[in-house]
Amino acid sequence: VSNRAWRIGGLRVIKIRLALVDDSIFVRKSITRLFTGHDQIELVGAATCGEELLANWSLWNPEVVLLDLFMPGMGGMQTLDRIVAMSTARVILFSTHSSKDAAITLEALERGAADYIDKQQFSVADFERLRSVLIEKIRAVTGHKIDYPKVVFPRRRRAAAATETKELPEREATLEPRGRVAEAAAGC
Repeated sequence: VSNRAWRIGGLRVIKIRLALVDDSIFVRKSITRLFTGHDQIELVGAATCGEELLANWSLWNPEVVLLDLFMPGMGGMQTLDRIVAMSTARVILFSTHSSKDAAITLEALERGAADYIDKQQFSVADFERLRSVLIEKIRAVTGHKIDYPKVVFPRRRRAAAATETKELPEREATLEPRGRVAEAAAGC
C-alpha cells in the first residue's frame, strides 16, 4: 500500500494529496487546521508563492491545488499555466478576487482551472462551512467519494456502542401474520 492509500476492512482507500498556494499566513494556517487529521485528504504542502509550489512539486506531488490568484512573485495565472503544462493536477482557485474580478476568474477557468471559491463568502469564524465547501469542490474535481467526518457527542457514542454490540435475533422471512395480527386472522 502506497503512502496515498490504506486499507479499511479489505478495501483500499485513496488519500487525496492537496497543496495550497496563498501568501496569507492566516489562510495557510486555517486550511492546515481544517485538514489536519482528515482521513481522506492530506495537505502535503502550503506555499507562499508559485515559485515555492513549483520548487516542491516533485516532493509534494499534489492531486489538487488550492491557488490564490494574486500573490507576490509568480502570480496565480502564471502558476496555473505552469501547473497545467506539466501535470494533471486539478486546480481550484481560492481567492478574494474570484467574484470581484470575474473576468480574471473566467480567464483562469479557460486556462485550465477546474473550479473556484471566493474567500470573501466565508466569515473568519465559519470554518465548518468553508471545510464542507472545500471538501465538496475537491470531491467534484477529483471524482473521489469523500466522507464528511461524523461528529459524535460522548453520550451518543456510548449509546451507539451499546447498540452496535447488541445482537438482534434473526427472523425467518415469512408471509404469515404474527402476534395480534395472527389472532385476528385466526378469527376470520
